Amino acid sequence: MAGTGLAGLKSLFNRPGRPLKISQKIVLLVFLLLFTVLLIVGILAERILVSRLEESLEQNALDLANVVAGIPEVQDFVGTDGGHLVIQPLVEGLRVKTEAEFIVVMDMESTRYSHPVPERIGQKFVGGDEGRALQGETYTSVAMGTLGQSLRAFVPIYRDGQQVGVVSVGILMDDIMRMIGQLRLQVTLAALAGLVLGLIGSGYLAWNIKKSMFGMEPHKISALLNERVAILESVREGIVAIDRNGYVIYSNHEARRLLGIESDVVGMEAENLLPVVSLREVLDKGKPVNDVEMNLSRASVLSNFVPIKSRDGGKTVGVIVSFRDMTEVRKIAEELTGVMRFVETLRIQNHEFNNKLHTISGLIQLGEYDRAVEYISSAAATRRQLISFVSERIKDPAVAAVLLGKYGRARELDIGFSIHRESILGEIPGLEGTTLAAVIGNLVDNALEAEQQANDGEQKVEVAIFDSEEELVIRVEDTGTGISEKLQDKIFEKGFTTGKEDHQGLGLYIVSSFVESLDGEIKLESKEGKGTVVTVYIPYEKDST
Repeated sequence: MAGTGLAGLKSLFNRPGRPLKISQKIVLLVFLLLFTVLLIVGILAERILVSRLEESLEQNALDLANVVAGIPEVQDFVGTDGGHLVIQPLVEGLRVKTEAEFIVVMDMESTRYSHPVPERIGQKFVGGDEGRALQGETYTSVAMGTLGQSLRAFVPIYRDGQQVGVVSVGILMDDIMRMIGQLRLQVTLAALAGLVLGLIGSGYLAWNIKKSMFGMEPHKISALLNERVAILESVREGIVAIDRNGYVIYSNHEARRLLGIESDVVGMEAENLLPVVSLREVLDKGKPVNDVEMNLSRASVLSNFVPIKSRDGGKTVGVIVSFRDMTEVRKIAEELTGVMRFVETLRIQNHEFNNKLHTISGLIQLGEYDRAVEYISSAAATRRQLISFVSERIKDPAVAAVLLGKYGRARELDIGFSIHRESILGEIPGLEGTTLAAVIGNLVDNALEAEQQANDGEQKVEVAIFDSEEELVIRVEDTGTGISEKLQDKIFEKGFTTGKEDHQGLGLYIVSSFVESLDGEIKLESKEGKGTVVTVYIPYEKDST
């Protein structure tokens, strides 16, 4: 039976295909726990209370027997002729008041002098358990009498120091069992009431727990957590979660890689890992901070700080920090810049080619065939000379392409564009051509924009690239509007622009970021109304082999 019960309980908890809900598990567990505890406590309480009830009844019977044995009339008339006439009324009245089943007074021959049934007075006491009392002993026993099985108390009666009889006070066992049954019923009802209250409490607890888990079951929460962790570990951005006290509570693999920490960082102070004031600002003010550059042990990163709000949306309970390696950001920017530069070059070449075709078409229609041939030869020679110069002096294809593209853009804007005749750029180890192309392209774009804003005077942009033994020098000079002294300190800040059009102000910021990542330096020489010269110095070491 026990094995069957356990098997049934196991099958209840492990139903195939139908797992119990968390609320059902809580209620069932509390029910089993309460049932077991109340069963054990009830059994112990019942045994203790029944034992004490029996002891109390025995003592009450003995006390009543002692009282009867001490009555003078009982002592004087027991064992005398006609003594029952005095003893019976006296004892029977006492029995009725105390609700005893019987009080029997007997002499040394076991002859009754009192009995609840008067007809049995004068007869012998029935039960056979009075012998010890006739010998002067006080005790209790259980025996079958004329009224049925009963609990009996025996007390000797003395007159002038000599035993003359015995008092027996009895309580029927049926009455005792009735009392015990009522006691057990009360214990059972109390246990059932406790069980019901426990089930109600467990139901409320299960509902409250389910509510705090957004109505989700543990296996769903576990699956969701595993999914979220897998997602966070798979992203290419470093992610660190911080609690309201500034301690790390989660970090993914990419974050630990960028931080240069192999072990888990949970529990560490975030300010020791991310030494920036933005973290405390986000925790205190609850406002996000975006695009913050930080230099970590492994890389320079671009980070974002986003506050975590409480469920009511009021209190900041933590911060999510995400950061990405600036090297990857720059590569993406360089790739995007290269594509945009390629498209812009094609557009410019197409525009210039159409203009030349229109010119040639016009000359042919006018019959100026010689001039058309001369124009074609001149245009081809100019283009050929520029391409020959660039290909001979500039060995990096990306830089050569951007110079040719900007030359075409300048001609389209009717702005003079030249490359310094001493310019030269060979192969530089450790420097990617796309990075240099992005630097040169952004500097030239800003120079062309400055020339467009100039209303009069010569409009000219010159680019110079000098490749020495220890550093690369890039200089872009224009004759545009220039930059006032109060703006020169802000010109390389993100979002700053002096343009009149809707520019994003990112060009010189990108140049500054690239140069800084290469441990280079930028010098700006400008006077308002007299043009600007931007010089970039990038150190490097050539391969001696």
